[in-house]
Amino acid sequence: FGGWLTASQAIGYAELAEHLDGKLSLDEAAERTVKRTRELARRQMAWFRRDPRIRWFDVGPGGAAEVADDVRAYLGSA
Repeated sequence: FGGWLTASQAIGYAELAEHLDGKLSLDEAAERTVKRTRELARRQMAWFRRDPRIRWFDVGPGGAAEVADDVRAYLGSA
């Protein structure tokens, strides 16, 4: 990514500013914030899926203990 975002570029900031300026109702600002959050989550998931360094864990019946065992095994082999 091209650098750090400023606080004014954070999701929800512009929407709240538009609400405070009277351009959006609070409900509209909230809806836009939710929409932008979902869009970001979709982009992040696409990025994670393409990155071969990402290791996904299936948290099944073993829960966190099983994931911890997998992480220890992975770190031991690295």
